[in-house]
Amino acid sequence: MSPGEESVMPNEIVCEKVVPAAQYLRMSTEHQRYSLENQRVAIAAYAALRGYAIVETFIDPGKSGLSLNGRKGLKRLLAEVLQGRPRFREILVLDVSRWGRFQDVDQSAHYEFICRQAGIPVRYCAEPFENDGSPMSSIMKHMKRVMAAEYSRELSAKVARAQRLQASLGFKQGGFAPLGLRRMLIDEDGRQRGLLKRGQHKRVNTDRTILVPGPPSEIALVRRIFKLYVDDKLSFQAIARRLNGSGKRRAGTLFKPLAIQTILSNRLYIGEYVFGKTASNLGNVVRLPEDRWVVTKIMDPLIPEDLFWRAQGHMAATRKGHVTTEKLLADLARLFAMHGTLSTKIIDQDPSCASAHSYIRRFKTLRAAFRLVGFEDYKPYARQRPVDHPVSELMDGLRAIWDRHGAISARLINAEGPYPARYYRWRFGSLTKAYEASGLPSGARERRRTGARVTAALGPAVAKPEVRRATDAELIDHLRQLYIQHGYVTAEMLNDITSPYKASRYRERFETLANAYALAGLASTQSSIMKAAYQRVRDRADLASATTPPTAGGAAALNN
Repeated sequence: MSPGEESVMPNEIVCEKVVPAAQYLRMSTEHQRYSLENQRVAIAAYAALRGYAIVETFIDPGKSGLSLNGRKGLKRLLAEVLQGRPRFREILVLDVSRWGRFQDVDQSAHYEFICRQAGIPVRYCAEPFENDGSPMSSIMKHMKRVMAAEYSRELSAKVARAQRLQASLGFKQGGFAPLGLRRMLIDEDGRQRGLLKRGQHKRVNTDRTILVPGPPSEIALVRRIFKLYVDDKLSFQAIARRLNGSGKRRAGTLFKPLAIQTILSNRLYIGEYVFGKTASNLGNVVRLPEDRWVVTKIMDPLIPEDLFWRAQGHMAATRKGHVTTEKLLADLARLFAMHGTLSTKIIDQDPSCASAHSYIRRFKTLRAAFRLVGFEDYKPYARQRPVDHPVSELMDGLRAIWDRHGAISARLINAEGPYPARYYRWRFGSLTKAYEASGLPSGARERRRTGARVTAALGPAVAKPEVRRATDAELIDHLRQLYIQHGYVTAEMLNDITSPYKASRYRERFETLANAYALAGLASTQSSIMKAAYQRVRDRADLASATTPPTAGGAAALNN
């Protein structure tokens, strides 16, 4: 070998042409040896030997390989391939399991086929076969896909068995502690290591978590919730509203009806830990029958057991399937007769009636349920206000106004009616409908014609006496009389019903009240008026103290 020649090792691959490639990395929480950094190093070594240059990286950190859901990195990779103009010509993946553990192995093959059809093959860096389409590599790749899917199935079954075993021993399996309870960390020998705060997790793999009673104030609040539901017959919404109104909070947040329902149905409050109500088989959640639940006695009851089971009976009686349609409609008709209208608020506030959501589930919409009891004017986005006045009384008021004036309007109703016009709108939907129900002309033109006929039958109108215009001297003299009578003058006094001249007349004649006060020789500013008023109060107090003889106690106090 001459000095100018370079030596080449036999096991090295010399690539004269560099191929741009993308690398796909995925890490789930099942293996640390599949960390993103380990995958990056292995792919980099493979690329250096085979002549690839990594130009783009797609990462799915902490994502399961069971499906495409949530894997934004793989979705972005496939999108760039399908667009037809990627920066890379091949895709490098550590092994078949990193591409995915799809339970349908054809799904994994489908995504790889999309890339290969676009002219971008997938290379598995750590597999013992070349992904070149040969029969042997196809058989090996299919076996690897089946093994990757089977691994997930076995792992899921092992985790489920271990969780049920731990739950039967009284150890809590994830999640936060409910109201009135706390999570206690214990070691492998059963010694308590301390309470876990909300959001904290154990650090030692052999440690376990159990539930213990929480602060007495929270336990008392739990008992109060059960009594409000069982004894006072309040709904979930009413209980949440009452607790929030009294300043009670659950983990720093407001109580919601669903939280109240969860508390009332939690068997931890009678000391029983229930686990395994549902089973998740690789993402498919199935509800299990009650005989397959894991029920373990872990503590003494926080509330009386009879109170808890009475609450369960009440909830079972109000669930869909236990309340008949006839009962729902009967309650709705009762509320309509009581309030004269219907709304979500009225339904939820009645303790003996099912929730508004129950009516929606049964009848699809509230409007459909309301129509069955005769309520047609439901406006879900308008303010529904109950009106307790009888319909006959409302209509008699309209007829009385019509008899007096031969006409009717909202202004006349507000001025002379027994109830404001808004009551008629809330009860009948509109004033026109109220007129129709009372037998009065409903159209504006018809009301004007009827009013004209009534006016003609009454004869010519009596001319009103001419009102004499008050002089400036009379207006000023009126101010002085008020000042002599009260010691001060204000706009409220001028606007009093007994005053012949209103404040608006003074402003019209003298521009401002201050100008009128000045012409009358009175205080013309607000500060002067207040100072004069305070001085009069002090003068009257001094006069009263001077003319009233002191009592024995008062004389003693003065001597002291």
